[in-house]
Amino acid sequence: MVKRIAVDLAKPGQVLAEQIARQDGVLLASQGSEVSDALIRMLQRQNIDSIAIEEDEGRTFEEIQAAYQADVTRMNEAFIRVEADPILHALKKTLIFMSMQERDKALAYLELSESPSPEAKDSDSEEAKEEEPFAKEVTLNSQKRGKGK
Repeated sequence: MVKRIAVDLAKPGQVLAEQIARQDGVLLASQGSEVSDALIRMLQRQNIDSIAIEEDEGRTFEEIQAAYQADVTRMNEAFIRVEADPILHALKKTLIFMSMQERDKALAYLELSESPSPEAKDSDSEEAKEEEPFAKEVTLNSQKRGKGK
């Protein structure tokens, strides 16, 4: 289902139902692209008032992971001929990192929207107990290094 919303109400992770172009026809974002904070800022700078988004029941973990993998594959294919260029290689790494951040936001939203089962709560607390000694060891090691200087 397609829903038109104000750009100010757009949220990262939503999917564009239509391409977005400037008045002169320059494509700003293609249909199926995922909305990001950077895209929202750019649309606001371009004075785009509203966008059409695909309204769905929410994406599953597998769909979020698949979208991220598709982004990484697309970036690798787009930059394959310029791997030797350090600036373009850094740009590719940055774009992949931004895609990873968007994925992490979507996964966090998914986790918040799902209520954990009592079993999951118990396993989380057990994991926290297991990680606690490691955290104390790291703190103690970093304190020792601080005193040695």
